[in-house]
Amino acid sequence: MLEVRPAQFGDDAPWTRTTDPARIDADGFLYIVGRADQTIIRGRFKIHPGHVASVLERHPSVRAAAVLAVPDARLGEVPVAVVEPRPGRTPRRADLLDHASGELARYEIPVRVLFVDVLPRTASGKVDLSAARRLAVPEEGTE
Repeated sequence: MLEVRPAQFGDDAPWTRTTDPARIDADGFLYIVGRADQTIIRGRFKIHPGHVASVLERHPSVRAAAVLAVPDARLGEVPVAVVEPRPGRTPRRADLLDHASGELARYEIPVRVLFVDVLPRTASGKVDLSAARRLAVPEEGTE
């Protein structure tokens, strides 16, 4: 988890733990890789949806992806991916999951992949996770 010392609190500010998992690369650049409060708990395994989405987005046919927790009676939650293909591309579920299995643990692989023409986005251009969730988990009686 990322810890910060907010400059606006002065030089004596204490370190504050955020809910953001982060990494620092070899050049010293900091990358926020997800949010702990969005962590999917599949059985006893923790899955960071941002990491799974970034792996899916490295597939040449994928423009963007969102990974969401979907309730599961046996495991608690399971990951489901909502994927926006690159223009003119038609990714196949099997190819995408094969690509993901090269980088993800078996429990991190999405149980379902939903392809959409365009992922819903907020005004700032980020994927609207609430709207993506409505696509991935329709209300009862709407399927």
